[in-house]
Amino acid sequence: MKKILAVAVLMLASSLAIALEGDPIPGASVKVGRKPPGGPHSIAQGTTDAQGSYTFKDLPDGTFYVLFEVGGKSYEVFENEASVPIRVTPAVTPLPPGSSAGRESRIVTTPIVTTKSFGDVTATIEVLGNTIKATIAKQKNAAQTTKR
Repeated sequence: MKKILAVAVLMLASSLAIALEGDPIPGASVKVGRKPPGGPHSIAQGTTDAQGSYTFKDLPDGTFYVLFEVGGKSYEVFENEASVPIRVTPAVTPLPPGSSAGRESRIVTTPIVTTKSFGDVTATIEVLGNTIKATIAKQKNAAQTTKR
């Protein structure tokens, strides 16, 4: 329903651009670890669910990579499009000295989303505080542009 509505709205424009969503890849092995990637540096691992996602919670502060393994191929994401490494920060920080001793302040942030394309596979990494949500999908078609 959501895809049909999106296509109908786009058809009203004089220039139509259709970027089809990918098919989630369930059952992919996914690891998160500290740089350098692979090997014994992985600190957590899991398997993607039916939506092609796995969430790593309560990670320590630091710089990480996410490595997907699907059908004998590896797909690694360690930085965003601006070459900034994937960084996890604590979700709770202490208040400055002298202000309500023993209390904590929650950081209110917007998720940082990184998308990397590997030909027919796309990996999306969403970081919020000390949580990384990793998603992988196989693309149905490349983006197409059609003029009316």
